[in-house]
Amino acid sequence: MAIDTPENLSRTLSRDNRLMIRVEGTSSAIEKALHGVEGVAYIESLGQKESGTYDYIIEAEGDGDIRKKVFSALAAAELPILMSKTMGLSLEEVFLQLTTDESTAAEEPAEEIEEVEESAEIKENAEEEAEENESDI
Repeated sequence: MAIDTPENLSRTLSRDNRLMIRVEGTSSAIEKALHGVEGVAYIESLGQKESGTYDYIIEAEGDGDIRKKVFSALAAAELPILMSKTMGLSLEEVFLQLTTDESTAAEEPAEEIEEVEESAEIKENAEEEAEENESDI
């Protein structure tokens, strides 16, 4: 069971592999530069927030840190980053991660209990057969 504030749970469970950035330039130039970054798994445009800028959510593959690579790619394309921040998990993502982890953990002992019950039943049946065989003698 996890008891904490949503912010602390997000920080604890998050892998810091998502960025939200605001970049000055055209959306096509920004997306072209971002698609060339090794280790980027997902790019989502959030649209134009200020005149001449676009916001994006960028997610790394696995637990990779792509901040330097994103910075280098955009700098090489002369696309200045006006804002960059790592994104924690949303409350929904925290809930899903916690419940998925707990349900997976709960399933494993249940499987072990079933195996023990099956073993006990087999042993009980064997003992009953042995008693029947002894009474036949």
